[in-house]
Amino acid sequence: MTGDYFVMTDILGLDTAATLALATPAGWSTSVMATTANYLPPGVPASDTAVPNVVWTRTGANITTAGGLGIFSLVSTLHHITLTLYSGNDHDQSGPPGPLPRSNYGVVEAPSPTGPDAVPLPLTASAGMLLLGLVRQRRTRRQ
Repeated sequence: MTGDYFVMTDILGLDTAATLALATPAGWSTSVMATTANYLPPGVPASDTAVPNVVWTRTGANITTAGGLGIFSLVSTLHHITLTLYSGNDHDQSGPPGPLPRSNYGVVEAPSPTGPDAVPLPLTASAGMLLLGLVRQRRTRRQ
């Protein structure tokens, strides 16, 4: 529903201008905020107001079919990963008495100044497809 959202908190090294310039899936908006007080469920610790948070908000029509929401991205100057909190609010539209609000939260990988190196997904997928192609080519030659 319009107004549903999800947020990633405490994004270290966030490049705000680059993040806001990224294409967001149709029907969604991207914003960067200092506080997540209005976005976290009760009992979840507030984010660090000195570190930015990225919020994606539904601005389009209700989503009535199952499937992916699209690709949501952010840009950071950091190249390592850690875990950070995400939170979301949406509506269950599966039946009477109507759309029921529901919240969710958990952890997700995010940029970090230290820790394991992050591997960009397109590079990982490309390498995997290349490897798959080589394995298929080798199997074809053996037959």
